[in-house]
Amino acid sequence: MSISPNSFHVVPFDTTAVPLMYPFTALASATLATFMAIGGGGSSVLPPIWSQMVSDQGNRAAFISSVEGWLSTFNFQGVDLDWEFPSSNNDRDGFVNLVREMRESFTANYPGKNWGISVVLPPDISSLQFFDPINLEPYITFFNFMSYDLHGPWEASNPSLGAFVRPQTSLPDITTAISPLWFAGVDPTKVNLGLAAYGRGYTLANPACADLGCAYTGPSEPGPCTTEAGILSMREIEVLVQREGLRTSWVGASAAVEGGLGVKQMVFAAGKQWMGFDDQESWGLKRKYADALCIGGTVVWSVDLQGVGTGDGNFGPGF
Repeated sequence: MSISPNSFHVVPFDTTAVPLMYPFTALASATLATFMAIGGGGSSVLPPIWSQMVSDQGNRAAFISSVEGWLSTFNFQGVDLDWEFPSSNNDRDGFVNLVREMRESFTANYPGKNWGISVVLPPDISSLQFFDPINLEPYITFFNFMSYDLHGPWEASNPSLGAFVRPQTSLPDITTAISPLWFAGVDPTKVNLGLAAYGRGYTLANPACADLGCAYTGPSEPGPCTTEAGILSMREIEVLVQREGLRTSWVGASAAVEGGLGVKQMVFAAGKQWMGFDDQESWGLKRKYADALCIGGTVVWSVDLQGVGTGDGNFGPGF
């Protein structure tokens, strides 16, 4: 779902998805809650709809009323607020006002609903610094921390980083990215750790150097389903490994450090392509990591990218 720049009401990205909301929310049970997600990476940049909405009490009220209409009409159990790129102290303070007023309105106007509010937190400090998680915490059900996309081909133009292979979901990088939450005093039980159901890859500059720290010339070739350079879904990776008989290994693994950096790698296409990715085994390491920190749960991006080994018994046709 998105936000109208004129009315600040919630509007669908795709109107054909609206009739699917009823069967989706019908899945709700004692162990499954259905939330309506608003925003995302694309809607968080331009135009600055979120900034305009949170900066004004009237705009916030219009947004909250619209959210309540969608939740009550389609029987959702909560709302997920996905603003990934706030950029000022005014954004930070306005977002706290929004979430507080939303919780107050939910409680006053729909006391029997007990609607949840979740907030997405980005991993990059340039955006995370403009969130105020400790003051959001009293009003939210949980935070969804995006502990993925920590590295990628966009770093090639950064002189301090350069075009060198780095995995997007290593545990040391996750530890660094999430640490501002602990310094702020956030309750870890209110945090969900992000798990990536996709890998990020590169086209190597030299097939003879195909490991952590090796040079690349650009993103890896697109997959047949995701069709985006630099990305393969978990399912595409599984198919490629099986079809080509590829060997996968831990990034940074050694006899002294079993599991390495907590993320897998593979090299393919005659040594020209490198892919860092997670699978069930590396997800297991990340869940252990989350348990050790008393983190409340995990959140997967995204269910449509998962492979056949997810344990849910349902998946799309092979390709």
